[in-house]
Amino acid sequence: MRRGAWVMMATAFAVGASAAEAKKRPTPSPAPSIVPTLSPPPLSSIERVARLQRQIEAFAGDPPGGKALGIAVVDLQYERHVALHGAAVFPLGDTATQVIAFVAYRLADQNRLKLDERVLVRRDSLRTTGPIAQLHPSGGITYPYWELLRLMLSNDDPTARALVLRRIGGSAVVQGVLNRLGLRSLQLDAAHPIGTADAVAALLKGIAENRFLLLDTTTEYLGTLGRRSGAEQARIVTFPDGRRVVAVTLFDPATSSAVREGTLAGVARDIDEAFR
Repeated sequence: MRRGAWVMMATAFAVGASAAEAKKRPTPSPAPSIVPTLSPPPLSSIERVARLQRQIEAFAGDPPGGKALGIAVVDLQYERHVALHGAAVFPLGDTATQVIAFVAYRLADQNRLKLDERVLVRRDSLRTTGPIAQLHPSGGITYPYWELLRLMLSNDDPTARALVLRRIGGSAVVQGVLNRLGLRSLQLDAAHPIGTADAVAALLKGIAENRFLLLDTTTEYLGTLGRRSGAEQARIVTFPDGRRVVAVTLFDPATSSAVREGTLAGVARDIDEAFR
């Protein structure tokens, strides 16, 4: 057979094989079209605060009764105020410790208390709980008042609170300072300190804005308060952009610890969503 005939046969065979192979290959499916997902537009600052108000009001039903807690949230940047029963009176609980510490710092600003002054902690001065009682169960240790104030603000130490309160003149002196600042809704001279969430928020707001304390004591107070662990009833939240928000939650004494913890965690979450 001539060379040309061989070439034609080989070419025809290759073409036939390619066609047969092509028939075996599955037809590729068309690529799915991409449908863009439209994200909802971000909420404005006013809309976020309005949503926070609704979320805060939702806590009125848990526990039932609607008046088992008082909440006050203040955005210091834009002077926006959100509250639930903010003017209702509740026990201050551990928040009273923050109020007493504030008055002590204010008296130090007025040279009526020397923070380096030391006091002997006797055994009969110890309370049953707190770092001082745990570290020195027999007493016999001295502390400067600046350290007692730090233990009050960061650990709610009851021994430190009692010693500081005695040194500054008792609850009557604390009440006098609060009255002069227009915070009469805070009653520290009662058998059990009481007050409103709005009044506690006003106190923290005045401290944060450097109106109630000198600069150094303001820095010390806020810095120590910021080192408290866990969800707190009264605190100042600082966000990455520098915005500061005051958050206060007060409870009826019958409120269980589980409800307290759940409410504080929920309020903290809602505030974070509103301002972050």
